[in-house]
Amino acid sequence: MRTFCITSSLKGQKQLAFAPSSLILANNFCLLTRRSSFSSPVDLYMKIKSKLIFVVCSLLIACSSSNSIEPKNVVLTFGESSASAQILDGNDIDGEGSVFQGSKDAEIETVEFSGTIQKQDNSYVVDIRAVREAKDGSYRQALNTIVLLSLDEKMVIGGVNDDLVSIILKK
Repeated sequence: MRTFCITSSLKGQKQLAFAPSSLILANNFCLLTRRSSFSSPVDLYMKIKSKLIFVVCSLLIACSSSNSIEPKNVVLTFGESSASAQILDGNDIDGEGSVFQGSKDAEIETVEFSGTIQKQDNSYVVDIRAVREAKDGSYRQALNTIVLLSLDEKMVIGGVNDDLVSIILKK
């Protein structure tokens, strides 16, 4: 640490001190601002240091806080049909995660889906079961799978014949 000899004339008193270079900065700042509310350069140095520590700590707390946005809806597209379900906070059979259940009743077919969602790091593990059934009973198609999704990421999770099944987690 380098020390310097400084002289100061605050409040009409002359002082001679050996101080680190940061105190010299504080002394010069005090002389430039012509503020006599500080009794010594050490007081100004401590005040600046405490404000700097406060600002650094505030920034660290603000940057480390997680502002995660949880998904609110699940949108399933099964061929030409699309259905949406609200995610309900609750427990699945294992006691963890949230649940969803949705359906769409069209003229010729019905799409039903349900499942659970569990947060894992910045992604979500989605366990989903989807069923598409013709009203006249001519076909019934089902898909059961587990996928790892990010928020607002569309993912194709399977296909039946020429129809793709995709899922999106929405805010």
